[in-house]
Order: sequence, then C-alpha cells, then structure tokens
Amino acid sequence: PQPDTVQLFYQPLGESSMTERFSLRKAYAPDPAGQAQLEFSIDTPSGFEPALRIDPLDGAGRFRLIDLRVTCRLRVEP
Repeated sequence: PQPDTVQLFYQPLGESSMTERFSLRKAYAPDPAGQAQLEFSIDTPSGFEPALRIDPLDGAGRFRLIDLRVTCRLRVEP
C-alpha cells in the first residue's frame, strides 16, 4: 500500500471518445490495511454516456476493487 493517483474517465453525450479532457484525477493514500475509499462527482450540462473508465494506478501495480457505486443526478430546469 503506497500513495498513488486514480483517474476516472467519462464521455459526455455527443463526444466521440473518452479523453484526458474529460477525466478527473484524485490522489489517495491507502490505510494500513491497504484500502482507500474514493468519491468522484462529474458535473456535465448534458450528462454522459453509460460507460466509465477507471485507471486506479499511475504505473504498474496490483489493486483490488471491492465495491463500486455509480449514481446519477438529473438536473431539472425550472
């Protein structure tokens, strides 16, 4: 368990692919048991395609994804 950075990619509706432009990075440091809890919030005016890509490490290494929860908020214009 060493500090690292995770990157989450998303694809806004109407875009042809996932790119660095549409990604979020977050540094993390695992606890003594080697676990880390991360939370991301993606805000887009039109939503995004139903696919995400998670790069959990900057380089080579091992990881285990124990739990993943994805939720979506719908913005309602008045």
